[in-house]
Amino acid sequence: MYEYIKVENNDGIAKITINRPDVYNALNRASKLELIQAISEASHDNSINVILLTGEGKAFCSGQDLNDRKGGETSSDLGNTLKTEWNPLVNAIRLSHKIVVAAINGVTAGAGISVAMACDLIIAPPRTRF
Repeated sequence: MYEYIKVENNDGIAKITINRPDVYNALNRASKLELIQAISEASHDNSINVILLTGEGKAFCSGQDLNDRKGGETSSDLGNTLKTEWNPLVNAIRLSHKIVVAAINGVTAGAGISVAMACDLIIAPPRTRF
């Protein structure tokens, strides 16, 4: 169903994993849109009590995938990227009807910190780097 994230629903927990470990879970446009959709669906699912957001591999999220900024009509329009991608992602987390927990599993940088900070609770081991 998704290309850049994994979603598992078990015992009332929707675990959403950013699945781009080769780029430290940097988010391109498609992955942000997938996250927005998955968070929104989990938020409105009566069988879900909590949303757990994490990353695959050594990083939670390293922010914007800079390779995604190359080419295209809006690639250099940072205002548009904020308006149409990052703000809706942060708002999906903040406006969720369920508690959203960030399970930080490694490096978190750039806009990935904004994603973590939008969550209701952050769990991070001592080795975590922000």
